[in-house]
Amino acid sequence: MKYRVRLLTEARLQIRDIAAYHKLKVGPESARKITNKILNAIDKLEGFPELGVVPQSELLARAGYRMLIAGDYLCFYHIVEDTIFVSHIVHGSTDYMRHILR
Repeated sequence: MKYRVRLLTEARLQIRDIAAYHKLKVGPESARKITNKILNAIDKLEGFPELGVVPQSELLARAGYRMLIAGDYLCFYHIVEDTIFVSHIVHGSTDYMRHILR
């Protein structure tokens, strides 16, 4: 079964911010590479929806989230029937609970 992947608005905005940050700090090529790395990892979920791990946070696990690691970034998603909803993409060094639970 092939799943459909949908980036929710928050995740789309976070990808945009990640690209802008890398473009400013390192340049456009870096921005392209990191966003491609994240998006390519997310695309793999279509065929392997359980590729990500269940987060250690009991609260997130109970809410049905899974976490996919893409380089230095964490992509949080949940599965509903045949659709994977990517809701948040954050740098691994951030307090991701603050981003997800706001």
